[in-house]
Amino acid sequence: MYRMFSERIVLFLSVIVSLLSVSCENHTAEESTQVETGYFPIHTFFQREVDSLQRSATKVEKTVGERDESETKTVTVGDWNTEMGAFLAVDLSKPAYINMFDVDSAANKITYNAKSKDLDIQSLSISFNEHGEIEQVEITKQEDNMLYQNEEKLLYIRGKEYSMNKQQQILLLGSSQYQIVGRLVAN
Repeated sequence: MYRMFSERIVLFLSVIVSLLSVSCENHTAEESTQVETGYFPIHTFFQREVDSLQRSATKVEKTVGERDESETKTVTVGDWNTEMGAFLAVDLSKPAYINMFDVDSAANKITYNAKSKDLDIQSLSISFNEHGEIEQVEITKQEDNMLYQNEEKLLYIRGKEYSMNKQQQILLLGSSQYQIVGRLVAN
C-alpha cells in the first residue's frame, strides 16, 4: 500500500513539475524577483523549520492514506526540503500576491483570505503562542485549470506534526484523494 501510494505521488509530482516548468519558461527575471508585500514571511519561517529538522535528524511517525486505506511507519526523513515541499512553496512575498489578500489580525492570529478564487492560495492562518512564536499554520490551496483540479489543506503544528490532505482530478488519470500525517517523534 505504502509503495503503491508513493509511486502514485511520484507520478503526480512528475506531471505537475513538467507543467510548471513549461508555464514558467516565459517569465522574465524581473517577474520572479520577490518584493516586499507587507505579508508575514511564512516562507522564511518554513525554511528555518526545515533547516532545524534536517539538523536534528528527527524521526517521524508517518501515516499515508488513500481514501479509506492507510499505513503508518516510523521513518527518518532524509530530505526535509522535499518532505516539506508543499509548505516551502507557500510564499506570499511573490509579486503575484501583492494586494491579493484580505488580512484579519487578532492578538494571537493572522489570517489571509484570497480576494480572488483564481489564486492558488485561498487562505493562510498563522496562530501564535503567548510569547509571539508561531504555534500553528493552516493553509488552503486550490488550483483549477483544463488539465487538473486540486484542493489541498496543509497543517503544521510546530514541533509536533504536519499534515497534507489533497483531493485531485487529473485529466486522463482520474480522481484521487490522499492524506499524509507526520508526527514528530522525540529523539
